[in-house]
Amino acid sequence: MFKEFFQYDENINYLKKYYDLDNSLKRYGIERMEIKHSNFLRWALSPNNSKSLGTFSLKWFIKLIQTKLSANRRLKKIDLDQSCLEEIDILREKKNIDLLITFKIGSECFSIVIENKIFANIHGKQLSAYKEKIGTIYKEKGLTFDEELVEYIFLYTEFKEDANDEIEKAKHEGYIPLTYQELYESVLSKMAEYSLDYTFTINILDYIHGLASYIVDGYGTMITTKQDAECLERIFKKNEMKDLIISLRDSSTEAYNFYSDPKNKAFITLCFIKYTSLLNKKVQLDENESEIKKHLNAILNKQRYMLTVENKTENFRSIRKMLLYIIIDYFYKEKNYSVEDIEKRLNSLFPWKLIISTDEEIQKYKYWYEKVMISEKEYYVLTNWAPQDYDDFKDTMNSANLGFKVE
Repeated sequence: MFKEFFQYDENINYLKKYYDLDNSLKRYGIERMEIKHSNFLRWALSPNNSKSLGTFSLKWFIKLIQTKLSANRRLKKIDLDQSCLEEIDILREKKNIDLLITFKIGSECFSIVIENKIFANIHGKQLSAYKEKIGTIYKEKGLTFDEELVEYIFLYTEFKEDANDEIEKAKHEGYIPLTYQELYESVLSKMAEYSLDYTFTINILDYIHGLASYIVDGYGTMITTKQDAECLERIFKKNEMKDLIISLRDSSTEAYNFYSDPKNKAFITLCFIKYTSLLNKKVQLDENESEIKKHLNAILNKQRYMLTVENKTENFRSIRKMLLYIIIDYFYKEKNYSVEDIEKRLNSLFPWKLIISTDEEIQKYKYWYEKVMISEKEYYVLTNWAPQDYDDFKDTMNSANLGFKVE
């Protein structure tokens, strides 16, 4: 029953083809690399890279930020339609700041500081440190620093599993949260629609496609496009999809076997995640949508991985987060293993390679990596281990008698 629906439904087939299509982020294995996303945004927002748009791209971005500002902020009071942006400078990795945009309107020099987080977490006093560096940058430019002219933006994806925790940390440091979804809706989609430069438009569409497709570990995404949303609305109104959802909720063997098939799981999970996000944003749900939302939350919450240490069980939404917990919280903090010993111990158990390194060059590898803080130092944890290896991972970890149980 489920097989025929997923094989012949035109909306499902459209999304399958769209998500599977090649794009630059996928081709070069850089979906999770913050530095590459920052590079692209710098290019896209620079007025010189689309002669037909000029400063419109940057103005759309600033207008988006204005919607987030309180009424007393100087930038909020500017009418951008009646203003000229001058002396525009978009810097990347200036004193480790992901993106720094400076521009003049009249005699005032404004700055927008952007901390770009894809799937890595905020660590230590990272955000407050960046705020302190802005004064130094102003001094180097021979400008008078005025806090009233600087806005701090925390750019993130709402599909990150612990996004809410990260938002609270950012707000505490005085940063304004901004999602990639909002960036797509208010800026990137307009670039694609209004640019008359063919090459520029193709690059923007390719980037949008990369953001909307699978990320490297296969069970996540960064945005939902307008076309995505329209297809998902039609799919989730079908009785066959409702039957699958209810069957998964009730732990039906037939539904579970269909869903857990590697050919189906990544696509179905992506649809579930995206549609749940759409429902969460609706002001009012009809009875059918309310039921579907309740069932989807139950299904997605079932997909947690559990680790038990001394009768205390931790739940993880992704295998990646569990592995990081084992490395940092268990081996390093609790058992006092050195970084080298952790690498050696885990690499003795598995055929896949685990690397824990301070070298930024690790980002070039086409595997998932995570930036973490270990003993006040920034490390990159990288592995080519894939989610479908979970059963082997669980069995090997449990048979190694490491002092915990993976479930």
